[in-house]
Order: sequence, then C-alpha cells, then structure tokens
Amino acid sequence: MDQVILSFVVWTVVILVSAAFLKGLGNFLFEEIVEPYQLWRAEAKARRERIKAEREWQASRTR
Repeated sequence: MDQVILSFVVWTVVILVSAAFLKGLGNFLFEEIVEPYQLWRAEAKARRERIKAEREWQASRTR
C-alpha cells in the first residue's frame, strides 16, 4: 500500500513539474519569438501603407 501511495505522489510531482516546464517553455516561445514577429509584421504593414499613401499623395499632386 505504501508503494502505491509513493508511486502516486511521485507521478503527481512529475506531472506537475512537467506541466510547469511546458508552461514556461510556451511563455518563453511566445514572448521571445511570436510576439516580436507579430510586432515586426505590424510595423512592416504600417510602413507599406505609409509608402503607398505617400505615393498616392505624390501622384495626386502631379495631376
């Protein structure tokens, strides 16, 4: 009976530690890879839109 309880406790600890590790890994991946990529894409999109607006403005001035 003690063996079963010990086994249960050990597996519970292993599962909790694994879950904490995976959560930390997920947070790290999001904060260090996904979030900067999303910011970069938003900045690139804004830059493209600004350039497009400037070109349209220049084209409207030359007409």
